[in-house]
Amino acid sequence: MRKIIYLLFSLLICSANILKAQNLNKNSKEQLDFEKKESLVFNDKNLTEFPKEILNYKNLKELKFIDCPINNIPDWIEKLDSLKTITIKNGALYEVNPKLCKLTSLEELILHKNNLSTLPSTFSNLKDLKTIVLSENQFETLPDCLFELENLTFLNVDKNYLVEFPEKLGKLTKLTTLRATNNNLIKLNNSIQNLKELDLLFLQDNQIIELPESIGELISLRGLELSGNKLKTLPQSFSNLKNLEWLSMYENKLFSEFPENIGGLEKLTNLQLSKSKIKTLPESFANLQKLNLLDLGRNELLGFPIQITSLKNLSTLELYGNNILSIPDEISLLTNLRKLNLSYNSITTLNEKILLLENLRELKIFGNKINSIPNSLKTKSTLKIIN
Repeated sequence: MRKIIYLLFSLLICSANILKAQNLNKNSKEQLDFEKKESLVFNDKNLTEFPKEILNYKNLKELKFIDCPINNIPDWIEKLDSLKTITIKNGALYEVNPKLCKLTSLEELILHKNNLSTLPSTFSNLKDLKTIVLSENQFETLPDCLFELENLTFLNVDKNYLVEFPEKLGKLTKLTTLRATNNNLIKLNNSIQNLKELDLLFLQDNQIIELPESIGELISLRGLELSGNKLKTLPQSFSNLKNLEWLSMYENKLFSEFPENIGGLEKLTNLQLSKSKIKTLPESFANLQKLNLLDLGRNELLGFPIQITSLKNLSTLELYGNNILSIPDEISLLTNLRKLNLSYNSITTLNEKILLLENLRELKIFGNKINSIPNSLKTKSTLKIIN
C-alpha cells in the first residue's frame, strides 16, 4: 500500500512540474512574441484610445490605426522610442500630444482625415521625419515648426483650407513630393524656387491665377498637376522645366492662344489640356516629340491642329468636343497612334488616310455628322470604330 501511495505522490509531483514547465514555456513564448513583433495594425470602429498593452511590444517599429476614432494620443507614447511609423487614418484627433515629439527616431507620420488645425511647437524635434501626411484636416495655415524638418521628402496637405504657403516652405530643400490639392491657394510665392529636388508637385483644384517666374527653378520636376485652377497664362520661365514628363492643366481658364514656350518641354510624354478654352496651338508644339498621350478634349479648336501630325510617338490623341470640321491627310504621319477620339465635333466625312495608321485600334467618332463610314475602314479587322 505504501508503495502505491508513494508512486501516486511521485506522479502528482511530476505532473505539477510538467504543468509548471508548460506555463513557463508559454510565458516565454509570449515574451518572445512581444520582443519580436515590429508592426501592429488596428482596425476597429469602436476603438477611441491607444490600448495600453502596446507598451509590451519593446521593438515596435510601426503602429497603425485605420478607421479607428482615436481622439487622443497618450502621454506614454514617448516610451515607444523604437517607432519609425505612426498612422492614424480616419481618426478623431483635434491635437497632437507634444509627448509624441520625443520620438526622435520617427520617420513617417500619417494623420490623414482627422480634425487637426495646428501642431505643437516641439514638432520641430522630429528631425528624422521624411514623410508627413496631414491631408483632410482643418489647417488654414501651416505651422512654422513644420518647416524646421530639414530631412522631409514627402509632404501631403491635400484637402485643407490653405490660402498660401509661407515663405518658409523654401527651407524644405530635400522635398521630392509636395501635395496640396483641394485647398484655397491663390498663388505660389517665390520661396518655391529653393525646392531644387522637387520631383512631383500636385496643386489641382485650387484658385491659382498665375504662377511665379521662380517656378522655372524647379529643375528636377518630372510631374506637375495644375488642373482645376484659374490660370490664364504661363510664365516665360516655364520652358526651363526641361525634365518635365507629365503635365496636367485641364479645366483652367487658359488659353485662347496657347503659350509658345510650351515647346521647350521636350521630355513631355503626357499632356492633358482638356476644358481650357484653347483655340489654337503654337508652332512650337511640334517640338514635343516624346509625347505619348495628348488630351485636348472640350476646347474650342477651330480645326485639326496640323502641328500634332509631327508628333510621331503619339499613341493616344483626344480631340473630342471641339469645332473640328475635317481630318487632314497628314493624319497618316501618326504611325504609332493606337487610340483616336474625334467624338462630338462637326466632321462630315472620314478621311481614308486613317487606313494608313497600322497601329490604330480604336476610333471614336460618335456625335459628329458623318453619314457613312468608308468600307475600307469598316472592314479593317484590327480597328474598333465606336460610332
